[in-house]
Amino acid sequence: NCVFTAGTNLGSIPVSGSYSGDQSFNAAISAGTSINVVASAPTSTTIVITGISPSPTVGQSFSVSVRVSSSSGTPTGRVLISMEGSGSCSILLSGGSGSCSLNTPIAGSKTVTATYQGEASWTSSLASASLTVSPIVEKPTLTTITSVSPVQVTVGQPYTVFVSVTSATGS
Repeated sequence: NCVFTAGTNLGSIPVSGSYSGDQSFNAAISAGTSINVVASAPTSTTIVITGISPSPTVGQSFSVSVRVSSSSGTPTGRVLISMEGSGSCSILLSGGSGSCSLNTPIAGSKTVTATYQGEASWTSSLASASLTVSPIVEKPTLTTITSVSPVQVTVGQPYTVFVSVTSATGS
């Protein structure tokens, strides 16, 4: 047995074999046959970012859904999702679709990329979408000592400090 990889020539490719013989067996040439080489079907990838509204903040997870389609059937295989500064996740397509989740560790404008790696019958394709990750907005607070009890203590005696923490903006 021999394993060959189809080249770039499309159409019917003749295949034959021969044996050069040895001291025990005569040389022989097989009857020919052919294999039909066809082009991989083109695909297109669509990416949809879900689970966020209107934009995620640092540390928030979000889902990325993809759909890979072709005019020649339903592609199978894997799609790699990546976002700069956020790592990646891999989707095994089911019915041409799938989803995975990413986290948002860094604020700023990001590009999420979906790369369909292709398979024997399908060409590779990719899509991208923009996403803005907002920084965490910390609300200012006001801390006030409201009282001390008791107000007079001797050495070694415990006392309690009461405090109030409120939003400095009133919300």
